Amino acid sequence: MTPSTVIDIALDNVGLGSTTDRVNRARHYLNQTGQRIYSWSQRIGNTQRRQSIKWEWAFKEATLSLSSGTRGYSLAADVLQPYEYFDTTNNNWVPMDLPSTIDKWDPDEDNTGSPERVVVTGRNASTGYWAIDVYPTPSATTAVRYRYYAQWVDLTSTDDSTDLNPKLPEWLQPALIEGVTEMYLREKVDLENADIHRRVKEDIINNAAARNYDTAGRIPLRLERPSRRPSISVREGSLG
Repeated sequence: MTPSTVIDIALDNVGLGSTTDRVNRARHYLNQTGQRIYSWSQRIGNTQRRQSIKWEWAFKEATLSLSSGTRGYSLAADVLQPYEYFDTTNNNWVPMDLPSTIDKWDPDEDNTGSPERVVVTGRNASTGYWAIDVYPTPSATTAVRYRYYAQWVDLTSTDDSTDLNPKLPEWLQPALIEGVTEMYLREKVDLENADIHRRVKEDIINNAAARNYDTAGRIPLRLERPSRRPSISVREGSLG
């Protein structure tokens, strides 16, 4: 399914013709629905507490190419929460740490070598992507593979004919149609029909959540650190 298909069906559901303004608004509603699916939560029993769904299909991997002399990097556009880093060039696990830790070790940032720590420093001011620093500053080109939980990246008009499968599994894509329809009906103050589509959307998402951890017969996923202990090196000035 493509965004154009989602938008066309949703506009038909509402009884609206396809104009540029209506398509643009529908795409905005599509993005809102996609964002909500990625951050979906369910009520725990009869309590008011809610539990976030960690979708198996939203865990991804990417690779950073570290350059000699460069400490700061941006992660991929769809990273919501990074988990683990691996220096595949030197076959080492690279633990995450706090910025204050490497500030204490190397205030003037002149230490160099192979990656020992990765810290999240905030968001890139230009792109909004998550930014990280690598300690020590790389002394050679190094490949670092990292795992992360993804977020929905908003679609634009240039994506209208792009297959949605890489962003959302086929069994959840009908929820986009219901979400766009619901929001358009609310805009038209047709609250009764909007509520019908809301319930259909929630049924689709909740049914997907119920089967979420059945993928490959796995139990709920919990990322753990490798059992191998990280190497410990004595730094100048750390003793005495």
